[in-house]
Amino acid sequence: MKKIFLKVLSAVSAITILSANLITGQAVGNLQDTNGNSDNYQYYFGVPHSHTSFSDAGGSSVPKQAYEYGKKKGLDFLFVTDHSNLLDGKDFGEYNSDTNEFVEKEGSEWQKTGQQAEENRQSNYFAGRGFEMTSSAANGGENYGHINVYNTDTYVEAASTMKELSAFYQWLDNQDGAIAMFNHPNRPQSSFEYLKYQKDLDDKIQLIEVGNGSLNSNYLDTTDYYFKALDYGWHLAPVNSQDNHAANWGDADNLTAIIAESPTEEDIYDAMRSRRVYSTQTRNLKLEVYANGQIMGSELNVTKGGTVSFEINASDPEEKISKIEIISNGGKIIASKSFDKPVNTAAFHQDIVVGEGQNWYVVKVTHEDGRTGLGSAHYTQSSAEDVKLANLVVSPQFISLNSDSEVSVQLINHGNAAYSKGAEISFYINDDKISTYQMTEELAVGEVKTITESFKTELAGNVKIRAELSVQAEGSVKQLEQEVSVIVPNGKKILFDNAHKNIGVVNGTMLEFSEVLRLFGYQVSFNTNTITPSILKDVDVLILNTPTKDSASAPSNKLAGEEEKAIADFVNNGGGLLYSTQSTDQSTYDPTQYNTLLEKLNSDIRFNHDGIHEALTENQDNKNVQSFYAKSFPKSTLGINDDMYALRIYRGASLISSQGQALKADSDKNLEILLTGNKTSYSGTVRDDGYTYAEKQEENGETIPLVAAQKIGKGNIIVSGRYAYSNYEIGNDASNTAFYLRAIQYLADLDNFTSVADINKQKVGDCVSVTGVITATDVETKANTFYLCDSDNQIIAVVGEKTGVLPLDEGIRVIVNAKVAEIDGEKVLVYQSYEHQVLYVGKASAAETDENEKGDTDDDTKLPEEENNQDIQQNPSTDENPQTGMGNSSMMLFLGIALILTTSLWTIRKNKKTTK
Repeated sequence: MKKIFLKVLSAVSAITILSANLITGQAVGNLQDTNGNSDNYQYYFGVPHSHTSFSDAGGSSVPKQAYEYGKKKGLDFLFVTDHSNLLDGKDFGEYNSDTNEFVEKEGSEWQKTGQQAEENRQSNYFAGRGFEMTSSAANGGENYGHINVYNTDTYVEAASTMKELSAFYQWLDNQDGAIAMFNHPNRPQSSFEYLKYQKDLDDKIQLIEVGNGSLNSNYLDTTDYYFKALDYGWHLAPVNSQDNHAANWGDADNLTAIIAESPTEEDIYDAMRSRRVYSTQTRNLKLEVYANGQIMGSELNVTKGGTVSFEINASDPEEKISKIEIISNGGKIIASKSFDKPVNTAAFHQDIVVGEGQNWYVVKVTHEDGRTGLGSAHYTQSSAEDVKLANLVVSPQFISLNSDSEVSVQLINHGNAAYSKGAEISFYINDDKISTYQMTEELAVGEVKTITESFKTELAGNVKIRAELSVQAEGSVKQLEQEVSVIVPNGKKILFDNAHKNIGVVNGTMLEFSEVLRLFGYQVSFNTNTITPSILKDVDVLILNTPTKDSASAPSNKLAGEEEKAIADFVNNGGGLLYSTQSTDQSTYDPTQYNTLLEKLNSDIRFNHDGIHEALTENQDNKNVQSFYAKSFPKSTLGINDDMYALRIYRGASLISSQGQALKADSDKNLEILLTGNKTSYSGTVRDDGYTYAEKQEENGETIPLVAAQKIGKGNIIVSGRYAYSNYEIGNDASNTAFYLRAIQYLADLDNFTSVADINKQKVGDCVSVTGVITATDVETKANTFYLCDSDNQIIAVVGEKTGVLPLDEGIRVIVNAKVAEIDGEKVLVYQSYEHQVLYVGKASAAETDENEKGDTDDDTKLPEEENNQDIQQNPSTDENPQTGMGNSSMMLFLGIALILTTSLWTIRKNKKTTK
């Protein structure tokens, strides 16, 4: 199924690419080095970003342990890059106020890291030292992002001494031999002035993270930021970092590969500086990319009209390869080769004629299971003229029908001279023009101008948003296009508070959850004003994460008394409140200071002054006692926690009673416990005024409440000891997404799930939500098609592009948001994003599974033969279906689904009969 699906996606991509490059041929060839590159290059796999207890890693680990652990896990290199603001340099007198930097002194953590790195280097293993420059808005600073710095004798920090980005950039520019790496560039989204190009630092900042964390959990994919940075003019190589904060250095499969002659300090740094570096989500992907005989990372002596000949070899002994793509300016796929039968060794030759302006080319490898590898870019020469578009953004990601939305694009002068001849940027929804922006002012060399337009649409379904540039100059990107989903709203409004520097909101990590809510039909907004009755007037659910402090000594940004009263009145009059905090594991945070709102609500729930830890390694996330999977869900009448597998909790606080004692469910008070710790969870960090539930090794952690609900007046509240719906939890490494979606449904007093019977009444292209149990899967082809049985014992086929970390096995309950398709008179559901559209709940109860099987005895429905695939219901006479807003590419996707179904549904219908 996946093979056919990838073919269809490639066909769609070929239609939608808007590139100045010209594809001239496609054949498999052998890799040849014609430019004097080393014949002795080796491939070294490792981790360029990790931490120990010298900064904020859990436990008492020191760099020596990290280096030894990484070596035992089979790594070829490991860099320890502790947060510089947490090193003990001031205690050792390392700070030099004249130069505003820290100079190494004997016995300091900086000195020990360097010494232990040198002591652990071997002929086949490199142990490296670096530091993570960690900016913060605390103490009057600015949160401009995090960046790793390697190969320096001194270090700087941003918490109290070098707070401004400009000062750091100046320091970095003066460091001979330094190499720097943009870390998790989406945290915050404004990191490094939105990755603004700094020509003077292009030879210092050579790397950027495209992956951060562990693929098994809390993983951030920032590939689009890599492409955006390349569009801005940066010359960067992509890295995949585990950003370890526990004793798990190298446990995960996502690694960075360095191509060097040997793992010596000189050769490793030379490779990093030359950008002979690539990202891989598997442990063993060997990726060889040469363009005109020059290795990845190279600048090519080619301009407009010249030819770039790619020779690509990719091999992985463990994970088969299904596709190789070449991606260029604007993140567009300009060439691809799919393998009908995935292979362990793949080759791809491609000639490309260079278009206008400067162009970059990145090779992407996709494995059979969806994991990827991403090569370092090749670059053509800059040109005298290159006025181009970049970074087309539609906000929000999922648009509500007839609601205010925005589209923005950036205009960049990437040429060698100022441009003053004017420009016209037009925006389109499908082929209907939204607006036109006229630029008459001069655009300086390197200047980036952002153009933003507001719009609404009456088209539901998938629509294409396009920006077109008309300019009297050459430009490498003159059109950008993005397909977005327009969702019919469910009538409920959700408000996130962002007026009090709320945890998880102020740094942008609520965006994933907000988009999931939009996908399911909620109208979502963020509040930046004082909370008043008028602010809450039309709101159904308020999501309130407790505030942060500007610094340890600064006053809290907590709600004013009038704001708390407004919220209390809102809840008592029927509103819903999701109120969340975090633990005191970060010593400056005290969740109990935000109990005043719960007092105002007359709730029996309070935040405790503690941090809950997990003793059992099997329940821990990456061997971190502060990050674990809570799997104990007490019985509840609310339905929120039914069939849940686990919630990932990181630095979570417990909940206590209003008397400061153990919190227990109480039906008389309409109070229910929804989640507790595991048997092996314990009160790890308890302050003097906190309540201790369980000591380590007592094994009574199931008494520790982590999430609770209570009816207050006409409304309802859910109190959570951790805002466990951030970008780190959304994405199906546990049940967090499904749990908090159900929580919002409960608080909004909404049941918007559609029955299978009603789905059969929907139009093709309609977006629906349904929950049910998987009764059969395509086990023979390992495709992502399954049968879903709802509570009425009705069954429907669901088909998609890929799965995620958790399996879609028989007996698993899921929540599905997908589009309706039809083949030969039978309705099916189609999804594209497992992370957002197939929400993992957990194993369904045995009784329910048995009931589903009873209703699954006489299904002799026949599937259409392959020649009937064209019977998908659509409107073939127009480019766009007026009912759904879907253009040709969406219809091509449905054509692909037809092919998928013929190869997959036969199998799972057979399996349905054998799962009883």
